[in-house]
Amino acid sequence: MAAVAREHIAGEGWRNVTVVQAPAEQARIELTADAALFCAVHDILQSPGALRNVTRKLRPGAWVAAAGGKWAPPLMVAVNSMVSMLHAPYVRSFSGFDRPWRHLEQLVEDVDVREMAFGSGYVMTGRTPAHSRTHTHHQHGGNL
Repeated sequence: MAAVAREHIAGEGWRNVTVVQAPAEQARIELTADAALFCAVHDILQSPGALRNVTRKLRPGAWVAAAGGKWAPPLMVAVNSMVSMLHAPYVRSFSGFDRPWRHLEQLVEDVDVREMAFGSGYVMTGRTPAHSRTHTHHQHGGNL
């Protein structure tokens, strides 16, 4: 995937995109970013260390968004069967799949969660604290 990304970046002539190939918990992020997008990366969302590594490189008040699959309500057995088949090749574990954003919401403010696809998908948005980052465990509720 890194090679494909590098080819695409070169083909487009993008000078402001860097490929970082490392475990997310240890990736060296050399800049301060204006936003972060976590798209279909369930395993990373389940790693508080990876999330802290990324969010600490965001400017205060930066937008953070996460999107991906999740379990639909338990009564949606057929939907959850399809969710399982669709996501199984891409996740190490379905642990936390009922609320994939649960660790990320501890690091951001103004959390908003919107479910879609009969509850089998979500988009969560929030912002990094505009003040000092000395705290790490704020409780925030999402709108479902």
